[in-house]
Amino acid sequence: MTFNASFFEVSAQIIPVLFLALVLEDKLRPGKRDGARDRVTHSWVLALLVAGEIITLSVVAGGLRPSGNVGQLVGVCMLFPAFLIALPAIAMQIKKKASARERLGHATAGLAVIVTILGVVAALALQNA
Repeated sequence: MTFNASFFEVSAQIIPVLFLALVLEDKLRPGKRDGARDRVTHSWVLALLVAGEIITLSVVAGGLRPSGNVGQLVGVCMLFPAFLIALPAIAMQIKKKASARERLGHATAGLAVIVTILGVVAALALQNA
């Protein structure tokens, strides 16, 4: 896969949307106090999103040459935070008092997210191998 300037331009627009998803995820849990694990997860999400945005803006501004390795790095910087954002939200739904069928539905959605993200990361890694 060739990562051209358009990929980086779009990525520079998508990463702030992931920031907003993180804020929304926090707002959907108004009464919940974050534990140490949640705070560390949020730190990693923020660090990866900031790193991805810096890389994409560096390419868009012309200071960094678009390449496959840089594109893969940006992809991981977007996919891993998406995973870290989606998983706790789905886990919260599974823990609620619900029927076994509903919990299975939420668990299946979580599994689909995990498989999709891991599949894309693996495809990116194998592409240049």
